[in-house]
Amino acid sequence: MSIETTAAVMQRYWEGHDGSAIAEDAVFSDIASGQTWAGHEAIQSMLDYFYEQVFDARFEPSRTYIADGQAAVEGRFIGVHKGEFAGVPATGKTVDVPLAVFYTVEERGITEGRVWFMVSSFLQQVSS
Repeated sequence: MSIETTAAVMQRYWEGHDGSAIAEDAVFSDIASGQTWAGHEAIQSMLDYFYEQVFDARFEPSRTYIADGQAAVEGRFIGVHKGEFAGVPATGKTVDVPLAVFYTVEERGITEGRVWFMVSSFLQQVSS
């Protein structure tokens, strides 16, 4: 897989979490919790949960990396905490949490996502 093809798949995904860029058998993992989401539908549901249900959020990338079949993004997850998360009921507070995701990309799309979401940063912001 070329760098150009990897970049094209990732651009589609990063522009609004385009689900067509995710392979049907993809697996995303939250490294901190060990939780995984397997399959296109489960991953789309997870993204909706975080960006729409628990938070009214957006992702602001600061760095992106593209290689042959690999990609990564670093940035900030910014949004209003509007539903229970990590045992904390909705606070209505705006949070700004560091987030990094590393991807494996094949011809059929993104096949793996490894997510580093700084829950400790979230907890610190909503407890103050």
